Amino acid sequence: MIARRLASRFTLIELLVVIAIIAILASMLLPALGSARQQGYKIACIGNLHQLGTALAMYGEDHNGVVPFAISGIEGTPSMTSWDYVLSSYVGENITIAEPSCMTDASRASPVFRCPSDKEQRAAAGYAARSYCRGMFDDLSYPDYYDGIRLNQVSKPSAKFLLIEWHHANNFRGSNWQAYANRWLFTNQGGVSSWHTPLFGLFHQGNSSNFLFCDFHVGNVGMNEASDDTHWTQN
Repeated sequence: MIARRLASRFTLIELLVVIAIIAILASMLLPALGSARQQGYKIACIGNLHQLGTALAMYGEDHNGVVPFAISGIEGTPSMTSWDYVLSSYVGENITIAEPSCMTDASRASPVFRCPSDKEQRAAAGYAARSYCRGMFDDLSYPDYYDGIRLNQVSKPSAKFLLIEWHHANNFRGSNWQAYANRWLFTNQGGVSSWHTPLFGLFHQGNSSNFLFCDFHVGNVGMNEASDDTHWTQN
């Protein structure tokens, strides 16, 4: 009976072998789990941009086909209003000029404005993060942008950027900083200043980021393609 009990127990060598096997399996599975998590972030981010695209389309229907630029002077709102402030009511937020708490209180903000892979600490303590900015066409002047953009005047809208991912400390809700980007900022041709870090952060696996286009489809685009001039002009 005693010999049978001893025979049924693990020896130290057998135990070490089992631990080694578990460690090997864990080392094989953990990268796969990390990859799956990042893929989930990427899919959620695409979903955010789809919702924001729907909000922009609804806004356009209410404003004669014009979608807001990054910073606009719109009747009934503060001067130089950010695009996310303008869209707040279209994504279920209840923001007023007197009490814009969905922007200043991150716990009350809609999650649609933040990519789940965006871990950047915001410069303004307490403000809700904004992971996206408006695309800016290099062949339009600034006054056109304050009035918004009429999408039916954009040539090849399926190739033009409307919203761009930008995880940045100064890209927070209601802020005019990092509210827009053109190709100059995107490619960082002017060098890095105190608040203009390179725009293209390659925020997802495969060195790519998500973009909402002017026809409201969403695409995951790599650096080389996104740097092409054709994405950054109205015509």
